[in-house]
Amino acid sequence: MREPKGIPRLAPDAENIRRAAEALRSGRLVVFPTETVYGLGADAASDTAIAAVFAVKGRPAFNPLIIHVESADAAFALGDATPEARRLAERFWPGPLSLVLSRRASAPVSLLATAGLETIAVRVPSHPTARALLREFGGAIAAPSANLSGRLSPTRPEHIALCEGGKSFDATARNESDQKGKRKANAARPSCRGCQVTPKKGWVGGQNHGGCGG
Repeated sequence: MREPKGIPRLAPDAENIRRAAEALRSGRLVVFPTETVYGLGADAASDTAIAAVFAVKGRPAFNPLIIHVESADAAFALGDATPEARRLAERFWPGPLSLVLSRRASAPVSLLATAGLETIAVRVPSHPTARALLREFGGAIAAPSANLSGRLSPTRPEHIALCEGGKSFDATARNESDQKGKRKANAARPSCRGCQVTPKKGWVGGQNHGGCGG
């Protein structure tokens, strides 16, 4: 696969995981693999970063996000654990299971991420890159799939597609275009900077990616 212009590819080694975690701390978005699909990650505690997730996906604000954490203990610090939830967590975590729990009042998660609901969806992924990123970041990551809302979820890097300036683009094969026009289109929209870590290769975006409406 050709490397996109202006987007260096990264292997998911310790240094690049550190860079991705720092990007999250800076309010930027990170695309990373899970055991199911590629996720578009943001600091779950940051209102600005969460708003950017909804913007670049064109996702309705009433549709809450799944919160990824490193361990069951971290998950149950965000939501109240019922006996059934603990049994399911012991059986299926780490792995592709999300539990919907009653949100704790003390949960350090943006209300935007849970769409203002009294519940929170939590997950402990098993993919080694996702786990390494969560450990390095040291907090919860809100991560829906890295695709336009309503489109197929990406299972390969070349499938990743988000939204920029109201137009869809392939995040792993995007070309240079009229940046002036994009800035005009995105003037009233939240912006973010993205970086991706994939199982073998990844990329760090060097441009501001504005969101699409919807």
